[in-house]
Amino acid sequence: MRKVVLTWQATPDEIARVRAALPAAIQVVAQRVAPTLSRFDATYASLANEVRDADAIMGWVLPPGILEIAHQLKLISWLHAGCDELDFATLRRRGIRVTNLRGANSTAVVEHAMALLLGCAKRLVMKHRAVVEGTALPLYQDGVQGLMLDGRTLLVVGLGKIGTGIARRAKAFDMKVIGIRRRPENGGDHIDSIHGPSELLSVLPRADYVVLALPLTSDTDQFFGEAEIGAMQSHAFLINIARGNLVQELPLRQPGQTMTNATVKQVITGATVKQISGGQTPIIRLTFHGAGAPGSANCTGRAAEAPGGPGTGCVGETEFQVPADVPVVAQLPADQSVLKQGAKVNVFLAQATDRPTAARIIVAQ
Repeated sequence: MRKVVLTWQATPDEIARVRAALPAAIQVVAQRVAPTLSRFDATYASLANEVRDADAIMGWVLPPGILEIAHQLKLISWLHAGCDELDFATLRRRGIRVTNLRGANSTAVVEHAMALLLGCAKRLVMKHRAVVEGTALPLYQDGVQGLMLDGRTLLVVGLGKIGTGIARRAKAFDMKVIGIRRRPENGGDHIDSIHGPSELLSVLPRADYVVLALPLTSDTDQFFGEAEIGAMQSHAFLINIARGNLVQELPLRQPGQTMTNATVKQVITGATVKQISGGQTPIIRLTFHGAGAPGSANCTGRAAEAPGGPGTGCVGETEFQVPADVPVVAQLPADQSVLKQGAKVNVFLAQATDRPTAARIIVAQ
């Protein structure tokens, strides 16, 4: 008898729905209830007994070691759009086929991207924090005032279903939309101009907002780095709603490395940092408290625009975070008047450990 294993703690109704879609002779089983796991997670131990004779696996996770013991496996029904977590070399060698759910979550991701876009423009998180903490804000200073989307330029890198959905909604806000796609000759909907990947550095300076909506592949892994960030306008936002691996982290976290002459930006934020370097390396996220940086828990580091000079109270510290939610705080130079929009800074980071990591910002001469 053929066997399908559901890798989550499926309800009887969910098992029945899968069984109803398959020939009657196929057995459908699910991971047993494991109180220590969330319903959709799985471990090697929780699946090992069932997958040894499985013909197909359906689910959201494939724990390490499962492929090695699933000797009869012929199909993986992957309930994600992105497949970058799968070991394709092994799958090809063994002839195991894979299906995925391309576009299944596109509407949710598109709406989340627009929420981030509006949140950045209107400084929502920063202003909410000020209200909660009871701190005053100089509302009419650059870097604190809310911005308009109307008439601003959005660069969407990646024009699949998600990128196109973002472009369509951005046009409803009367934004100018520039698109980057691998094959620009295919055109794009809701786009004012379209370009190939080789033109990215030339169009970045035109954008007020940049959204990354690319799959993680060998071509896009770590593709957005120091050169790309440096090409952005000093007031621009970078919003990564794709895999965190798209944006380079090494220049910001490696001992002795510097972001030399990095222009101060307002914020870098993102919808996810899932699977950055396998989720094991130190991730450092940089914001300025009360300086126009929404302080998202999903942002990959870059200096924020400092809105004021001495005595404004707008700039106080730089916050770095690492995966274990360990806050790492370093004081800015005493003379904060030099930290204004467009200032050049060097960022020096010590090795991130399980303890707070030292960091300092020095204004370039």
